[in-house]
Amino acid sequence: MDKLKVTERVTAAEAFKLSETRTLRDMYIAEELFNYCYTAFDDETDRRWKNLKILATIWNAGRIQGIREERAKKRKKPARHRQN
Repeated sequence: MDKLKVTERVTAAEAFKLSETRTLRDMYIAEELFNYCYTAFDDETDRRWKNLKILATIWNAGRIQGIREERAKKRKKPARHRQN
């Protein structure tokens, strides 16, 4: 099983439309990720490849954050007991 498999990918148009719901906090988090990655990938000489690596890292961070949030929601729900 591929743990990183994306079942339904958000389209570029959807992402752009939904970008209006971003918060200032979201932008600061993205900036922090960008700045960290920009420095971490400093040895990359191909600018396009470096930018793609940064974007993919930010994308993946968003996926991981979403997964963690969903798991946290599941942990907060009371356990259902089966009735026989």
